[in-house]
Amino acid sequence: MSPITGNVPADISTLIGLRISTPAAVAAALRQTRIEPGHRLLVWTNDVDRVIGVQLMETVDDALAPAHARECLRGALSNKAVGCMLVRFSANSTEPDFFDEHVKEQIRHALRVINVRLIDHLIFNAATHHSVAQLGEL
Repeated sequence: MSPITGNVPADISTLIGLRISTPAAVAAALRQTRIEPGHRLLVWTNDVDRVIGVQLMETVDDALAPAHARECLRGALSNKAVGCMLVRFSANSTEPDFFDEHVKEQIRHALRVINVRLIDHLIFNAATHHSVAQLGEL
């Protein structure tokens, strides 16, 4: 299976192999791609926190939140991932909204079942980023 899943810009493949050292480094790398505001990604990592896959979350409707958990499980298993970073590119605010929190919890619970850790929930825009893990809210 391809490490890139979904209708994401081709240049997102530059993330493959990137070491997830800091949220700022991940946000900076993503800003160099043609990712669009509103895109939500699942970034899959291996046991040494290197990116091994990127998946666009196809469903963005709050009523379909259980579908996010299924997408997440499918992606984790197909990538043989041990870690996951949930990422959203925002046009404006980097503060998590209700939908962010809801999806994060759905994904956290799904990943726990297969022993994959949620590394971070990163929300970024053109200028700054918000890391849930750095704030101790994960």
